[in-house]
Amino acid sequence: MQWWKRGILFSLVLLISRSVYAQACCSGAAVLNPGRLALHEDALVGMQTFVEKIYGSFGPEGEYRPLSEGTSDINGRGELFASVRWLEMGQVHLIVPMVWNYREAKNLSSFGGGLGDVRLSARYDFFLAGKNLYWPGIAVLVGVVIPTGIPADQAERPLLTDETGTGSWQGTGAIALEQVWGRSLVNWTTVVTQRIPRSVFGSKQMLGTQVWFIGSWAYLFKNETGIAFSFRYALEGDMAVNEASIPGTSRASMVASLSGTLPIMDTWRLQGGGYMVPPVSHWLWNGTAHAGVFLTLIRSWF
Repeated sequence: MQWWKRGILFSLVLLISRSVYAQACCSGAAVLNPGRLALHEDALVGMQTFVEKIYGSFGPEGEYRPLSEGTSDINGRGELFASVRWLEMGQVHLIVPMVWNYREAKNLSSFGGGLGDVRLSARYDFFLAGKNLYWPGIAVLVGVVIPTGIPADQAERPLLTDETGTGSWQGTGAIALEQVWGRSLVNWTTVVTQRIPRSVFGSKQMLGTQVWFIGSWAYLFKNETGIAFSFRYALEGDMAVNEASIPGTSRASMVASLSGTLPIMDTWRLQGGGYMVPPVSHWLWNGTAHAGVFLTLIRSWF
């Protein structure tokens, strides 16, 4: 093959590779996190709806227990969220949730809900995925959870169905690593959350520090539809009351989710999927086993 033909072929391959990288990096990341801005987007707003059913729980020793017969626990939330870019590689996110609960126990049933805990976070990408074959993209995230919801100790409705929040201020820090291979985007994120002490029935109570380990994979097709799989595992330390640790109150939880995205127009996209906490004994403790679905509508500007 003549040298000029090789040059043209190499240029075409390079151009196609860059196009695939741009699609996977920009749109693939949005599949993993609906509120995250793609590289070409300056702002977005969205609405997200979740519905989930609790079908069991895990004891302090990790034993799985299904819900008792005649008992039902269904909850959900609707979230309004917005993201805006700052500087070139940073973005700020705001999430305002409305939470509802429906519970049945024996001959009693109750429905309630209200405003949940508002979340504000920021992300800054120091290195972008796919820019270097061996060096991943690196981002730092910080956030705060504002206790605008009603905690369980302040709930008044039967079966505590008006519980919509934790009652605690929470600060979050995270580091995310991600890389692009072809049309695939792989992400690993470690999140640390610290809760602020609060007064509960006259006692000073503080929830344990929580650490999330999140592994995700997204694939973007040629028509810009995408799919994503995410696996999350969390560990939480013992609760403290009046600065004394309470043994047996630590938690471990795990969530697996599958989602997809469908572009409607250049500035609109629809996302949806499902998630589940599997009934796996001894790996999880002091938490619920549940499954749910979600649907998201997003409008972006660029």
